[in-house]
This record gives sequence, structure tokens and C-alpha cells, in this order.
Amino acid sequence: MTSPIGRRDFLSSLGAGIGAIAVSGSNLVKLSPPQPIGLQLYTVRDLMDRDVEYTLRQVADIGYLEVEFAGLFGKDPRKVRSWLKKYGLTSPSSHIALDRLTASLSSVVDEVQALGNGYVVVPSVDAALTRDADGWRRVAATFNRVGESLQRVGMRFAYHNHDAEFKPLPGGEIPYDILLASTDPAHQPRDFMNNHNAGIARLMQGIFDDARPQAVLVDDQNG
Repeated sequence: MTSPIGRRDFLSSLGAGIGAIAVSGSNLVKLSPPQPIGLQLYTVRDLMDRDVEYTLRQVADIGYLEVEFAGLFGKDPRKVRSWLKKYGLTSPSSHIALDRLTASLSSVVDEVQALGNGYVVVPSVDAALTRDADGWRRVAATFNRVGESLQRVGMRFAYHNHDAEFKPLPGGEIPYDILLASTDPAHQPRDFMNNHNAGIARLMQGIFDDARPQAVLVDDQNG
């Protein structure tokens, strides 16, 4: 397959030393993780925009087993599913904007089920909606409604938090505490794992430096 994306371009975008690869000289060495390790495709969004199939192929060649989508870049989800199968990948989840979920949930369900997803993940929340504690409570109520609707069709809902959820609001409340108290199940980072282990379905581990933040996904297969 011919593509404008070269291996050097791909690895430059992905970043060295993350996920399921080790680099020795010019060779890529596949590792065998004890459980599936996936790549959040937002990491390689520029490459996905240029060539979805070729990017998935490169991700698989490196050794990733799973991918989480952050947009399909105009591709039919059934076609994308065929590429996943072709390259030995699965996709447990996709990032879907909250406004799309509330406006057209049925079309989202059709898309993610075609991809083989079991989870729908909201990647972020508009800051204008969460200026205070009441705003976060309204968002949590929306999460519950969407989650209940997804549960009825055999899917699960998740929220991809960032650092903003741990910054005190003007009244001193912590947004993440509000989400924990107002949603079921809750989705907790490492500080909450021991107390809330049952609520953690998918863990995304960020690997950060100033120039190139990266992330990998790990499934919790133990419930």
C-alpha cells in the first residue's frame, strides 16, 4: 500500500519509548504485555487525518493491540472495522463529544457499535458549562442520563478527566468530588483507585514532556 506517511513521520508523531515498543537502533522490537495495551488515536490525529488505514496498520506493526478512536475523519465505521480486523486490532472505545451525545445519541450508538466499541467516552466538557459547582452537578446529571441510555443498548459510558477536575472552584469544591458523588459508576485516577477500584474500567496513562504529551490505554480485565 502506498501512502504519503513514512515510518519516520509516524514515529515522530507517536513519540519514542511509549506503549508496547522498544527501539534498538533502527529496529522495532515487539513486546508482549500481560494485558492489552492500546493507543489513544488522538495522539496520531494528524496522521489519521491524512490516511486512516495506513495509520492503523503502522500502529499494529509497532505492537499495539487496541485503539481508542477520536474521530473517524469521514470514514465509514464499517470500513474502519474491516481495517481493524485486517491488522489484528480491536477498539473497545471511542471519544465522542458530549453535545453530539445529547443531540444524536442513536447515530452515535450505530457508529460505535459498528466499530465494536463497548464504551463511549466523553473527552472533555466545555469550560463554560462548569464554572461553578452547580454547573458540574448539571453535567453529572447529563452524564447519568446518557449513561442510562447507553446501558439500555448494552454499552457503557465513561468520562476522560483532565487536571481541571482537581482544581478548587470559587466556593472551594473540587469538581472531581462532585462527579464522584453525583455519578454512578465513578471514574477515578490513581489517587482514588484503592477506595473506588470497582469504578475503574479503563486506565489511560499519560507520558509527558514539555514538547510531546503521549498516552496509552490499559484495560482492567479484573472488573
